[in-house]
Amino acid sequence: MTVDAQFSQPAPVAAESDAAGGNRPHRGRRSLTLAVAGLVLLAGLAIGSAWLIQNRTRSQFQSRCEQAKREGLWAELRVAADEWSQWDSQDSQPRWLAAEAAQQQDEFQDLADCLGKIPASDPNYAFALAEKANVEWTALNQPLLALQTSEQAVQLEPRLTDTHSRIISFYAMTGQRIAMLKAIRAALQAGAEPREAYTYLVMADILSFSNGSDLNEKWIQSNPNEVQFKISLAVNT
Repeated sequence: MTVDAQFSQPAPVAAESDAAGGNRPHRGRRSLTLAVAGLVLLAGLAIGSAWLIQNRTRSQFQSRCEQAKREGLWAELRVAADEWSQWDSQDSQPRWLAAEAAQQQDEFQDLADCLGKIPASDPNYAFALAEKANVEWTALNQPLLALQTSEQAVQLEPRLTDTHSRIISFYAMTGQRIAMLKAIRAALQAGAEPREAYTYLVMADILSFSNGSDLNEKWIQSNPNEVQFKISLAVNT
């Protein structure tokens, strides 16, 4: 009877075991939740610190460039803007500042290079290309490269009247009648035709220019093997 009684009293032990076992998952879940919250907090602090550091660095570059520009230290502005661009290649502001510094120093090739590096995400990217083309047409005397840059600019922003004018005049000066008419139509469709476009359109078959030979001679200097310039020079002469 004693033995039977001993076997009939296991319930309290089992209950204690169940109760103890039932508490463990709750404590585990609380520990895991606290660990995750801690990691999230640390990640947030790290991101916030990185943002503050980045923002402070950008402000330092901007202040340095503004001071150099204000004092007319164009060489210093050029260096500072370049360092800023190396630190953040996606920011277009230092590229514009570098271009301004190059322009102030009459460094025209550097100016064209700076304008060509303006990120395509910049809202004034087409304007940058138009300005780059203007430098290539004039100071750099690179008409073929200028034509390519100009056509890229008007594809992005069809309302660039001055750029259309350059393209149309180039084709007219080099006797490329079909290309000229195509360029005129593109300008008309964009509502950005220069005034001379109508004259060129009406007189497409009999166009001649008093400065045609001078321009083609100039263009041959930068492109000695360009047959079109040689032909146009002969025709205009």
